[in-house]
Amino acid sequence: MGKSSRFLRLGRIFWNYRVTRRTRLPHPPLRLWIESTNACNLRCVMCPTSLPEAPKRGFMDFALYTKIVDEAAAFTYDANLHHRGEALLHPELPRMIRYARERGIRTMLHTNGTLLDAGKAREIVASGLDYLSFSFDGFERETYEKIRVRASFDQTVTNIEG
Repeated sequence: MGKSSRFLRLGRIFWNYRVTRRTRLPHPPLRLWIESTNACNLRCVMCPTSLPEAPKRGFMDFALYTKIVDEAAAFTYDANLHHRGEALLHPELPRMIRYARERGIRTMLHTNGTLLDAGKAREIVASGLDYLSFSFDGFERETYEKIRVRASFDQTVTNIEG
């Protein structure tokens, strides 16, 4: 999707929501959120994934992922490849990033950073990831590890800086 097309769509979204006050838009979404996995290696105090009644954990099948991307490629500008789970757990994450990029969809990833090592970092950058952000709660070890249960403050800092 080109810049002019994207800005036109953004204008339509603004017009429909702000001016006409519609909550249902007459066009498909510009941005996707694709939960590649709902599994997580942490048990953060604020996350519903940590609850005992959380749904069964699993990984999105690559065939389902390609179906979603193929159907959305004509109208979607970017895709977040995460939601509640830790996307770095998905064994096919670099392949997923590459697939979306090859279809003209920019990719974004948000991670807790605990599983990021130099090899994984190179792999996701090489696959064409456009944007990477981290969840990191607390400036001090005690605060961070109290919130991010099962995480190591020092190791996560090293992973992110690495």
